[in-house]
Amino acid sequence: VIEPIGQGGMAAVYRALDTTLEREVALKVIRVEEFAPSVLEKVLQRFEREAKTLARLNHPNIVPIIDFGKYRGAPYLVMPYFKGGTLKERLGRPYEEGEAARLLLPLAEALAYAHRKGVLHRDIKPANILLTEGGQPMLTDFGIAKLLEGGGGQTLTGTGVGIGTPEYMAPEQGMGKEVDGRADVYALGVVLYELVTGQKPYSADTPMAVVFKHMSDPLPRPRNLNPKLSEACEQVLFKALAKQPEHRYAEMEELRAALGKLAAGETALPAAPLAMDMPAAEVTSAGFTVELGTGLKRAEKPEGEEHAPETRTVNVEATAAPLPVPPGLPQALKPRRRPRL
Repeated sequence: VIEPIGQGGMAAVYRALDTTLEREVALKVIRVEEFAPSVLEKVLQRFEREAKTLARLNHPNIVPIIDFGKYRGAPYLVMPYFKGGTLKERLGRPYEEGEAARLLLPLAEALAYAHRKGVLHRDIKPANILLTEGGQPMLTDFGIAKLLEGGGGQTLTGTGVGIGTPEYMAPEQGMGKEVDGRADVYALGVVLYELVTGQKPYSADTPMAVVFKHMSDPLPRPRNLNPKLSEACEQVLFKALAKQPEHRYAEMEELRAALGKLAAGETALPAAPLAMDMPAAEVTSAGFTVELGTGLKRAEKPEGEEHAPETRTVNVEATAAPLPVPPGLPQALKPRRRPRL
């Protein structure tokens, strides 16, 4: 071991020398002292199983595992050491959108590959994106968040080890719900937002307050923070960062395709505008009930009220461009009262 290079709630990372092959490596050691004895054995078993799973991932933009072992009861992973540091160390200025898309495109490809293998990351953030000397991004820390779920999860969370990082967690992940690949879509969208605007979409004094903002606050419009952004880039962010998973890109491959277009300089808008999610609210106008963010359905007329105004529920969300009006609705929908947000 040469020197420590990082430490988190679950593991410490060191720069070390592989004396057999005479090369520098990164040594990640699980901090067993952070876990209660009642759950430590299960954590160690899951870590070993996860290490074997990750060893089967073979992608040029996923940091490979070189070796796995234990030292005095503490499991460790051996990985390549990258001198370029992390993406987190290179933040602080807005990136040009094409540059940002080109940087994240290989990571979207790596995540799409991992999803096909049944592996979710669930902790995508700039600190987990390493850079080679040539500037190529490498995704690390696969499976750690997944490893800590299940039985004893509350105890693990109590020690300061969560199932993700609040600033990059999808709303459903923050609520402790089951997640799929769309949670990774959301997290990579947050990284893209931070790259092109120079700041995270949500911040607060406490982690829980940040989680609540992801769940309820409308997305701050990216072009207000960086007027140089194209509308196409903004719409990609709106869709990737939708509150409801079903409103996001269905698969990482779709986000990869969108990033590919931005990287190539294609700034044409999608055929249909992609909208931000808004907290649920209702307004009534011209005989229609509009419920924000809940989808389209038609309510039955009350009995005995043949001439009662027709009631429908439509999905109306804030967006940079006008939303298409569903057939049968008036083109100008003026609320009689302010929405209850």
